[in-house]
Amino acid sequence: MWPRRIALAVLLAALVAPLFLTTIPPLLDYPNHLARMRVLLAAGHDPALASIYAIDWHIVPNLGMDAVVPLLAKLMPLDIAGRLFIALALILPVLGTVALHDAVFEKRSWWPLVSALAVYNATLLAGFLNFMVGTGLALLGAACWIRLKDRPFWQQSGAVAVIAIPAFFTHLFGVAFLFLIVSCFELNEIARERRVGATVGRAAKLALTVLPVAMLYLQTRIASDAGGSPLVLIKNVWWSLTKFDPLTKAIGAAADFMTYDTHIDLMILGAIATVITILAITRRLRLSWLSGLAAALFGLYPFIPSVLSETGWIDIRFPVLAGFLFFAGIAPRKLARREIAALAFVVVALIATRVGVIATTWQGQNANIADLESVLQPVKALDRVLVVTAPKASPNVVEPVRWKFFVNQASFGHSAAPMIVERGAFYPHLFTTAAKQPLHALAPYDKLSEDRIVPPSSDVLSDHPPATTSSTAMLVTYLADWQKNFDYVLVLAADRLVQPKGFYADRLDFIAATPTAALYRVHARAQAPALTAQLSPTR
Repeated sequence: MWPRRIALAVLLAALVAPLFLTTIPPLLDYPNHLARMRVLLAAGHDPALASIYAIDWHIVPNLGMDAVVPLLAKLMPLDIAGRLFIALALILPVLGTVALHDAVFEKRSWWPLVSALAVYNATLLAGFLNFMVGTGLALLGAACWIRLKDRPFWQQSGAVAVIAIPAFFTHLFGVAFLFLIVSCFELNEIARERRVGATVGRAAKLALTVLPVAMLYLQTRIASDAGGSPLVLIKNVWWSLTKFDPLTKAIGAAADFMTYDTHIDLMILGAIATVITILAITRRLRLSWLSGLAAALFGLYPFIPSVLSETGWIDIRFPVLAGFLFFAGIAPRKLARREIAALAFVVVALIATRVGVIATTWQGQNANIADLESVLQPVKALDRVLVVTAPKASPNVVEPVRWKFFVNQASFGHSAAPMIVERGAFYPHLFTTAAKQPLHALAPYDKLSEDRIVPPSSDVLSDHPPATTSSTAMLVTYLADWQKNFDYVLVLAADRLVQPKGFYADRLDFIAATPTAALYRVHARAQAPALTAQLSPTR
């Protein structure tokens, strides 16, 4: 089916095209991940970073980017290696959806290419690249399992293990998603066969396939962490229910389609929903057991906590997974040629619109990066840079669309991380959680490290910060004595500042400002506390 292969190749090329517009795409967590790649690359030959961070390779089900990008960066510039990994996060879910659809329906179809509309979703724009790559691997692994259903057990299990092990190390959600799909397929086969012997055989086959991954999981720090215990899970679910916000959950339910422009996002969602509704009403829509699994995941979504084991946006991932399953699990049928042509026209127009929105939105990102580079020029090795965000002074302030996604989620919080780390300086929000990254901050920098939050509002610099910014222990921990423990303050979204040169003039010296960021040197410090005394002098 060469026409579909050509169309798929063109589609994937269109999806990755926006990556050529900027060196660091404005995906929320991505700059932070890129900064961590810089630390991993610098291992053994950058004394400044070696005195701040230690590399600790261990079994972590979140190593996709850490394993792939540093290797690629030995052959090419780091920013290109990073964008290649983003390309994987865009391509693999589409390929996996196509492969799973073909395996379930046992024939090739054009329909699963529509899943390209769900690739630029809220989780990708949040920079959850390992999650997206893991999702793609899960879909491919499930397709492989179904394709090999009539082969001997060792062939089927062995082939899937080749995908399951990389999926495990890429992201825990990915391997869990893989075995969820496989388990549901086996249950569907058991229900169809209704034979005790077949049931026992399938259960044993599935258990033996899962066993190696389960043994790996038991060796992780997540498994031994109290935050992953059943009691904590129940507590988080209960808390989620007591804090249930219908509007927030309703918005999250559309996470598959939510990007930068809410009106266009809803238009695309509405168009797809209309097409599917018409096909269903006219009985020209074929459903598989995958559509039932998609509905189940979607139904669970309202009851899933948003934070679990120090990982955020847990609930939003369920609609995203359900979306890819839904595209894989349905198929139009009995369409006339004119109807096929009309459907194809609509889908191509929607995909072109989606890619156009992304490309247009990312325009200007390189100018923001250049602004950050220029402002950070005075920062040198071992400097400690406290990063904050200027509060929005007026609702009339017009800001770049790329600075927010998923309705009003800020996208620029970690934008300065690569430039700070590139200078061998300390960035307090670098992702270094032991259960999720092979990296940790060394003493005494670990006392200033807080990787669970994005840079807070600049209100935290005041003597009496608002309760909304000072109520969490996370902020209090690393901001205690900030004037003594940090050398510079970098203010993001500096065009919000009415008078940049007068910003906390009693404790900060203005250095430089652009619309993107402003840099200040902390006033000469008084007698330092014990923590600061341990830090290497940098002035």
